[in-house]
Amino acid sequence: MKKYLNKPSKYNRFPVVEVDNPNYKVEIGWDSIINRFNLAISEIPGNKKVVVIETYQGVIHQEIISNIKKSLKFDHFILASDCMLPEEEIKKMVFPDVTNDRIFGFLTRLTMEAFFDPEKVTTIQTEINNIKEGTIVIYGSGASLLCPQVPSVGELVPKNREGWGGGFISLC
Repeated sequence: MKKYLNKPSKYNRFPVVEVDNPNYKVEIGWDSIINRFNLAISEIPGNKKVVVIETYQGVIHQEIISNIKKSLKFDHFILASDCMLPEEEIKKMVFPDVTNDRIFGFLTRLTMEAFFDPEKVTTIQTEINNIKEGTIVIYGSGASLLCPQVPSVGELVPKNREGWGGGFISLC
């Protein structure tokens, strides 16, 4: 067999991204994570608090949702997926862009907004705007699209951290 490398590979099967920044403390375990969320939410001023938990595809939603619902202090829980278009409509929408060509192909040219039903989004945003007090959690892929235009007062996880693939939390 022919050897292609004249030196040892630098491939790391178990990569780690070290976060050496006092502004970003990493929590380990659901109890610690939820306690940190509850503390951050309690520090948001005002009677109405909107927590947006944006996730990527491939996230194990059942585990996250069950732990959030078990211990996070909230009054309203909104799943972003409830505002998406029906699966059959999405399949028709992306069909022209889908290809099996791994080198020159692409999956789709659509943006995340295209996968949401505009009427459902408007309805949810109106409902959120009409809530006067309490904590509202908006969860899932595209969750930030459902959040009415309110200023963010902080993020527990940066939106585009290289090497991190879980999502971000925005406390509004």
